[in-house]
Amino acid sequence: DMATAIETLREAVLERGRLRQIRDMAQQLEHMAHHDALTGLPNRVLLMKTLENRLEHLSASGQPFNVMLLDLDRFKAVNDTLGHAAGDALLVAVASRISSVLGENDMVSRLGGDEFAIIQSVTDDCRADAGALAKRVVHAVSRSFNLEGSDISVDTSIGIACAPDHGTSGTQLLQHADLGLYRAKSMGCGLFVFYEPGMDMAAQHKHALEIDMKSALENREFELHYQPVVNLQSGRIVAYEALARWRHSKLGIITPDRFITLAEENNFIKPLGEWVLAQACTDAMSWPKDIRLAVNLSAVQLGNDDIVPIVDRALETSGFPAERLELEVTETAMLERDSSARALKLLKERGVRLVLDDFGTGYAGLSTLTHVSFDKIKIDREFVSGLPGNPMCSAIVNTIIDMAEQIGLRVTAEGVEDRDQVEALKLSGCDEAQGYYFAEPAPLAHVLKNRAVITPVGKDEFGDTVRSLQETYCPPQKAI
Repeated sequence: DMATAIETLREAVLERGRLRQIRDMAQQLEHMAHHDALTGLPNRVLLMKTLENRLEHLSASGQPFNVMLLDLDRFKAVNDTLGHAAGDALLVAVASRISSVLGENDMVSRLGGDEFAIIQSVTDDCRADAGALAKRVVHAVSRSFNLEGSDISVDTSIGIACAPDHGTSGTQLLQHADLGLYRAKSMGCGLFVFYEPGMDMAAQHKHALEIDMKSALENREFELHYQPVVNLQSGRIVAYEALARWRHSKLGIITPDRFITLAEENNFIKPLGEWVLAQACTDAMSWPKDIRLAVNLSAVQLGNDDIVPIVDRALETSGFPAERLELEVTETAMLERDSSARALKLLKERGVRLVLDDFGTGYAGLSTLTHVSFDKIKIDREFVSGLPGNPMCSAIVNTIIDMAEQIGLRVTAEGVEDRDQVEALKLSGCDEAQGYYFAEPAPLAHVLKNRAVITPVGKDEFGDTVRSLQETYCPPQKAI
């Protein structure tokens, strides 16, 4: 009897142990199902459940709350330059900082990638409470992080929706917060924006453009306009910059500032950029042999592994000489990937001229010039616009030109709009300039219409060149 009792007790203990293991496993699975594996924060599933509970509480008690969506600015650059391990470490650190500034009843969750969401309890006024928390989050994230011995700085953009004013369902609140986030990112870094009803129309318009863009290239709705670059000392036109325009079937001419960012977001920039390069090289074959062609490369294009073959193919198909092609890249584009510098070096070996665009406005600064052998830098219009009256702009322009001369680089000034700016640039020793003072961008037919426009003129005919350019490119009814 005693042996039977002992065996029964042993089986009971084993069963209790199995039940405890099942319970612990169930709790672990429950936690894994509702929390992010990397940061330990609640995930989207738990976020939606919490939103449902808050909405039920709102219906019963009338207690409002806020929903915030945020993602990190410049996170991709960290991943590409330092690797995914550093990116993961940054996300963990960001999660900790956000958690540290939340209220007692607030919750932050990670939705995936570098995107987070916050449910904020409201104690007083929705907008006031949201604004105060958003400022704390922006400040906390903006402080530099030390990752693998490197100091990294990122910002966060935030979109805010207030319940019940901006929605009565979890899905609706998240959608409206996302619209606010999109507006915040379009305005810059480290900003927060509240949802407004008009944002729905902007989102719908953006979506419609995305759909139309996919067929625009096949329907030949894109075209190239060309703006001349003038040698300031001789008055000669030495180059044309190719600028894309979208002739939409319903909206008319759409300028690059409205569709380039959109093309980069949905990866349409790759086929569009390839077409621009090929078409521009073909068009330039009809110009005199001493006129160069300038084409812009975006960060997305430069980051593609096949950018060198794309350039090779455009030159080979058109027969355009590599030494007459200028590829313009920005300092920001140079930061995206290490492969960008390698691609530019390969293009340089082929004879292509390299131009650092918008010099002085990016993150890389002078260090960019040490990685790639550029032929020319372009002074950003922000500095040119202050000439000659703004002493700070004059000092910056003179410094850039002096530095470029010492290291053997030519200089082009962008955004020249009046004669005083031209005179100031000439006195500073600037080599070239382009802007509306000389001519607006115009289709190829306008360039070829008057051969004098692309024929070099003598030094004493500088004023006549400008007048000829203005008459040819700027008729009484100006095109956009």
